[in-house]
Amino acid sequence: MKNKILQYLTLLLLFFTTQAYSNPINKINFIGLNNSSESTLLELIPFKIGQDFSSYSSDKIIESLFKSGLFENISILKNENSIEITLKENPNIKYFDINLNFDTGISSWLKGEKSHLTSEMTDVLLEDSKLTTGNIFTKKKLDEFIVLLESKYFKSGFYNVEIKQNIELDAQNRVGIELNIIQGERATIDSFKISGSKNISEKELLKLFKIGEADMSVLNYFTNKDEYSEAELTRGIDLMTNTYFDSGYLDFKILNIESNLDKKQEKISINIEISEGIQYKLGKISFEGELGNISLSELNASITMN
Repeated sequence: MKNKILQYLTLLLLFFTTQAYSNPINKINFIGLNNSSESTLLELIPFKIGQDFSSYSSDKIIESLFKSGLFENISILKNENSIEITLKENPNIKYFDINLNFDTGISSWLKGEKSHLTSEMTDVLLEDSKLTTGNIFTKKKLDEFIVLLESKYFKSGFYNVEIKQNIELDAQNRVGIELNIIQGERATIDSFKISGSKNISEKELLKLFKIGEADMSVLNYFTNKDEYSEAELTRGIDLMTNTYFDSGYLDFKILNIESNLDKKQEKISINIEISEGIQYKLGKISFEGELGNISLSELNASITMN
């Protein structure tokens, strides 16, 4: 008998608890809106007036609003038949200025050094990253944009680039961003080695690369041969690979590419380890079937010419 009473009380408590959290909602209030409209948010959230509200509904509403990227803080309070959604909006971008600074000393002048990125390039990157005037600002978007800029400089050997940011928020929840980029000097190649070559000399292989060790310090001021570039390294590796393939080394492989920067990130050492494999040569060529009006001697002559 006691067990039945306990079961009854448990079911009764569960019923009233469920009713307390699942009664239909007839009003949704948004608090803290300045830039977003209530009608837009009502379409956005996965909850409609007339539905029962629960902790699951609350989690889904918060998740959908955060995914919009419009808000940095969201809280929900349930009243008897209504819910209040309090929002803190992410600011709009008022302006985004990028100042490009690079060394203008005599050394850079002799080398013809220029700003690696131009204002036109950064404008395109800002547009692609949705950080232009009028867009929604988040710290995550800015951090990802700075990482993108750094990668552009690193790939061309500017490992000491400095990017300083200044963010100002006004009373209208609009943000102004200023980035000051100090390019620094490009890392130079201290040593460039290719190991594993037997049939083609290392000297001949190094000639396939536009970058490498400086031959003469004075001459190098005008050629910039020792200035590192990831694009030129990749281009040289492709050219070396094609050279081996064209010479019949069909098993040629790049075993390892080792790049080491010094502590100051100003000098880089490169070692490319290769395996040539065996050289394949063209064997005997034979023809079968009807040749029509073409003679065997004419085919052989054509092959010889090619």
